[in-house]
Amino acid sequence: MTGSNPDAPRLQPFTLGDWLVDPRACQISRGETTVKLRPQLVDVLLCLARRAGEIVLKEEILAQVWPGQYIAESGLSRCIAELRHVLQDDAQAPRFIETIPKRGYRLVASVAWPVPLQGETGWTPVAGGAPAPDPAPGEVPGEGAEWAAGNRALHSSRHPRWAAVALVLLVGAAAATALLIRARPETVLTERDPVLLAFENRTGDRVFDEVIPLAMSIQLEQSPHLALLSPGRIGEVLQMMRRPADTAMTRLVGLEACERAGARAVIVTSIASLGRQYAVGLEAVACGTGEVLARRQVTADGKEQVLAGLQRAAVEIRAAVGEPEASLARYNVPIVEATTASLEALRALRQGDMARDRGELEAALGFYRQAVALDPDFALGCSRLGAILIPVGTEAESASVLDKAYSLRERVTLPERLEIEASYHHYRTGDRAKKTAALELLVRSYPRRALYRHTLAHEHVWTGNYERALAEAREAQRLEPNSAMAAFVLSRAYLCLGR
Repeated sequence: MTGSNPDAPRLQPFTLGDWLVDPRACQISRGETTVKLRPQLVDVLLCLARRAGEIVLKEEILAQVWPGQYIAESGLSRCIAELRHVLQDDAQAPRFIETIPKRGYRLVASVAWPVPLQGETGWTPVAGGAPAPDPAPGEVPGEGAEWAAGNRALHSSRHPRWAAVALVLLVGAAAATALLIRARPETVLTERDPVLLAFENRTGDRVFDEVIPLAMSIQLEQSPHLALLSPGRIGEVLQMMRRPADTAMTRLVGLEACERAGARAVIVTSIASLGRQYAVGLEAVACGTGEVLARRQVTADGKEQVLAGLQRAAVEIRAAVGEPEASLARYNVPIVEATTASLEALRALRQGDMARDRGELEAALGFYRQAVALDPDFALGCSRLGAILIPVGTEAESASVLDKAYSLRERVTLPERLEIEASYHHYRTGDRAKKTAALELLVRSYPRRALYRHTLAHEHVWTGNYERALAEAREAQRLEPNSAMAAFVLSRAYLCLGR
């Protein structure tokens, strides 16, 4: 999701979730569906889209859409109801327009604008004046001819909906292009701010439900600047919310879980289809207030480019929330290199992890085999296949894939590399000292990750280093006071010490 100067006129086409909005034509479209809107509805939608993710007061909307006129709030309420009907939205579980009781409204869907034009200073309501003139070619540095051509296509095409899509995508040229919004320095995150990840799939393609959350988790977990909540802690919060453990972590669920967990922000990844292209958006949203701290969006030219586009957006959101350049340079293994270029292989890995966590080891084995068959050089897939083969497979096959994972470890992110090394030394060499060294490096690199600390504490218990186990378990519990796993390892350390 992106934006520009909030005072700029917004008469260029933009995306709203999986809808394409064309303010000049007063219409919105999705797939083969095109709906005409009254100019007043377009103005209300523009007013909200200019400040997407923020609360817009009723008085502000009335003043901007109907300047100098007296309009009762009931008239605005009817416009909102009509927009919800067109967008197929639900006021009780909003995906587009959220009502803030007694205050106003907030647009919660992702919004993507074209690159802003230089020299734009005002905003003209569609219903209150003539459309803004086309920009001169020189108004967008480096893009004048292409932008002007796009505008001519928009106004001359017999198919304005597809011409509008072409204009939005033109800025991205052939592959994927980032659309940026400047992060606010006073609201960026620090390494002490817990963060939750959420995902919204607006494509209807279920493969993204399993692929993108895993890819995003792997990409962001390599950053020592982001303190991601552990899966165990997220499970505990969902239990507090009386929701099933497999509840989809959407934006709304994520914001509630984030607040209950005492986290600082939710990073929401979303994907929507634009014809044959995909819009992948990232938002960092503050818990409690819902303030958008930073937004990024890329347009991927086809499904096979989604992971590469996600990589670029992830790097930009990390920079936008305040991660130092040195950290970005050091911890920035691309998703495709760190995992796999195969969406299906990544999906199989995710399904294997879910089956493993449910205790369904035979099912997990099948998924991990599938992941490695789809991409034989999938290092993380080989490592997890090798580990699961110990209880439910053969030692010879386990040794083969663990050796393969170990040989590929330099191409993955640091957390995945150290996981592979720890697993290799645990199952293949039996060298507990090298396994412990890998876990200790993991803790030194990511000191605020409770999961890594109680894993190291467990290893110290196993090797008889009870005092060190106690120290790590205490720190894990300090980082996540409500973690059942941290409490379990801490109690074991105390018992082993006779306390």
